[in-house]
Amino acid sequence: MYINKIIRIENYRNLSGLVFEFNKEINFIVGENNVGKTNLLELLNKIIRIGKFSEQDFYNVKEPIKVVFQVTYDDDELGFFENIFDVDDELSITITATQENVDSRIEYSHAYSQTYINPKTIKMLNFIYYSSLRFPNKELNFSKNVGTGKVLNYIMKRSLENKNLEQLDLLNKNDIDEVIEEVNKKLQKLNGLASEKIKAYLSDDKENIINRLLEIGDVTGRNISELGDGLQYSFNIFLHILEVLVHLKTTKKDEDFKSLLITDENGLRYLPLIIGLDEPEIHQHPYRQRALIKSVKEIIDNENKEFSQIIKELFGVDGFLGQVFIVTHSPSILLDDYEQIVRIFKYKDGVGVACGRTLDFEDDTHKHLKRSFVYFKEAMFAKSVLLVEGDTEFGAVPVLAKKLNYDLDENGVGLVKMDGADAVLKYLELFEAFNINAIAILDRDKENNYSGNEKIIFTYGIDFEEEIFNIFSFKEYLKYLKTIDNYSFLIRILRRKIHDFDVRAFSLNPTEMEISNTVGEEVMTEIRENEIKELRNVKNFINGALLAKYVSKVPQSFENAIEKLVRGNRYE
Repeated sequence: MYINKIIRIENYRNLSGLVFEFNKEINFIVGENNVGKTNLLELLNKIIRIGKFSEQDFYNVKEPIKVVFQVTYDDDELGFFENIFDVDDELSITITATQENVDSRIEYSHAYSQTYINPKTIKMLNFIYYSSLRFPNKELNFSKNVGTGKVLNYIMKRSLENKNLEQLDLLNKNDIDEVIEEVNKKLQKLNGLASEKIKAYLSDDKENIINRLLEIGDVTGRNISELGDGLQYSFNIFLHILEVLVHLKTTKKDEDFKSLLITDENGLRYLPLIIGLDEPEIHQHPYRQRALIKSVKEIIDNENKEFSQIIKELFGVDGFLGQVFIVTHSPSILLDDYEQIVRIFKYKDGVGVACGRTLDFEDDTHKHLKRSFVYFKEAMFAKSVLLVEGDTEFGAVPVLAKKLNYDLDENGVGLVKMDGADAVLKYLELFEAFNINAIAILDRDKENNYSGNEKIIFTYGIDFEEEIFNIFSFKEYLKYLKTIDNYSFLIRILRRKIHDFDVRAFSLNPTEMEISNTVGEEVMTEIRENEIKELRNVKNFINGALLAKYVSKVPQSFENAIEKLVRGNRYE
């Protein structure tokens, strides 16, 4: 069971008029700051879990908020919404959620038949909203009965039941009574008023005696409050999933709890569950970001056997029918599938949306983009993208942009290395689909294959190496050759051209020697063919950055592309 799409949004914050389609397993909501990503997560939370919009949700407080969304399910889940389903698809139901004004609550109905739907049925989708603004260290305690502290409390209670123990059975009551007597002898002397006696006693709250003794932390014995925020946050997410089950198990009759579960043909029982995470990357380094999301996905997909075992032991539940929504600014958190991306972007005076699930590429394009997504997923956060053929250009572009007084990061320009020109049309098609302006720079020898495409700029030389060599002065190129320690071959050439050429001085410090512009131009002409060939043989990031560092001008093709992207971002 999953939210398939949001078909219509009216009068809700800045998302009115947008249509969303979602991946059935996991959705990464990306986009610029303040574009409405968290608004989408809040919308799902309000219509599924809370059942009421607040005043700040109304774009116009005098008009109602209306949201039309579709839930899709499998054969085993038929009957979850009783006998209500869409006429054209018995495995889907389209629901209208309407709140007439600020003071009322959301009312639900079938979008086609207008049949009333009980809000309790909607809540049975079990939406968990976990924000990065939570304070897990205030909940992660056996003695707390709030938040995920309820889960720890429940685990303690069940553990004692399994051992057939009362909490007082773990203590020596005679010894405790002696200590209490000794404490009270001292407390009696502290009583200021004869009529107000204060004394110590053994708590009647037997459930919490052992809870107060226990702490949780790492294997070295450090309390969890002393550990990093990242560890607390990630651990609390998993407890938060259990908290839903604890709440349902402890507040429902057994038969009512069982009615919330979906039983498949094998008799296995599953709980519908939708998780919304807002910026879970906060406090997590890149590897932990990926590990956290993979762990959440394994739990939702019932692939974490240990987690499945504990929910079976504690609640009699075999797994989840789950879906995940994640608002993120981190490419490290994305999995390797462009179809899981929901991108919200600024569009004219409002916002637009592009959903990866709706993209329909040719099979060859789809397979290539899936295989290579790991290499360009950072670009999904960019305003615009510059595509280059290989490592040399990839190293050169940031340096060349700086020479033009542009910082690519500051201007929201992403840089993608294609490893050749063959996939350029596939990449351009993907970025266009996500409404990300993209331009590719290709070597001129590819012009016959890709001419006529306004998104492709060709180098002024046959390739990047020829174009950049053509604008080098001899002095600039000599600085580059000195840096890579490959300038001794010039001695033979310069001795022929300069009378009394000082070989020793040149060998020690070639860039300090005075060489006329005329001689320099002659040398560059003489070495041109061989040096361009050498540059083509040394294609790597560092060499590209060095070439860009020492040339004073910016190759015209790269200047055109960078200027076009940056200016486009500023005036979009």
